[in-house]
Amino acid sequence: MNLIAAVDENWGIGRENALLYHLPEELKYFKEKTTGKVIICGKNTLLSFPGSRPLPNRVHLVLTHTDFPENEQMLVFHDTDSLLQKAASFPADDVFLAGGESVYRQLYKKCRFAYITKINSSAVPATAFLPDLDRDPDFRLLSQGERQVSQNGIAFCFCLYENLALS
Repeated sequence: MNLIAAVDENWGIGRENALLYHLPEELKYFKEKTTGKVIICGKNTLLSFPGSRPLPNRVHLVLTHTDFPENEQMLVFHDTDSLLQKAASFPADDVFLAGGESVYRQLYKKCRFAYITKINSSAVPATAFLPDLDRDPDFRLLSQGERQVSQNGIAFCFCLYENLALS
């Protein structure tokens, strides 16, 4: 299983159930990495997607404590054990943990790789955070891409982390 997220300088990921920054390049990266794959997310993350619907061409495994309707693109789980059991039925490289905060905190240690877009800003105050992988002894930075500037003027880079405990 992999993790994918965009984080600010403080490892913030969101505010009021929305992304902190709109970076078209990062959204394109997310789409490239996850199309045709499996996304694990919480109900609020799913509801933050366009139209509050599953993203096209992906299977969604949704972790929630409340009732939520399933469909052919989306399976709902009320506990991590049953969710992980279902996730294990897919190739590990095809499964991406995609938020939100509580889902990341529960499952990030089970991810072998973390695809992190680091946004060089903390101008928007975050209310949701990803654990800081730079301070987690189980994770190491494998690669950091060149610093880029989004078409909206925000600097960012793509990074890849590896969970040493799962190597």
